[in-house]
Amino acid sequence: MLAPDINFGELPASEQDALDHLGKADPNRLASLVLSSAKLLYEKSTGGPVGMIGFGMGGSLALWASVRLPEVVGAVVSFYGSQQIDFAGARAAYLINLAEEDEFITDDEVVFMEATMRLEDLDVEVIRHPVTRHGFGEPDGDTFDPQAFDTAWRRSVEFLEKRLR
Repeated sequence: MLAPDINFGELPASEQDALDHLGKADPNRLASLVLSSAKLLYEKSTGGPVGMIGFGMGGSLALWASVRLPEVVGAVVSFYGSQQIDFAGARAAYLINLAEEDEFITDDEVVFMEATMRLEDLDVEVIRHPVTRHGFGEPDGDTFDPQAFDTAWRRSVEFLEKRLR
């Protein structure tokens, strides 16, 4: 297991501070960190593809990395992260956990992302967790929903176990 620190050692005091921090982050530095972390884990693994789990921006970066490293990333679990990219060449399986109400991800973005994945005939499952908001899996957040998160986490672990055997 490897957890790259996309905040580079800073611990934002609030969700807004985290958004501001990530908004100012150097995208090349973030991309390099995520890709090099995935490659390192792959090199240290038993030879099979790796799985990636990310929350928010981390989920978006995991989705992005799966396209950039198709031979390395075999499965992605995203919690309220999305991507508006071409998934051509990707080989991963995807489980995308979304909040029912999310001020950061529009319905159109979700439809476009899922359609783009399905056009590539990728294994994708998008789950909208009822009565939840963005951040439902973050215990210190105002929108934490323990029941929804427990359900999503259990499904995520089962998904990774099945796809990465």
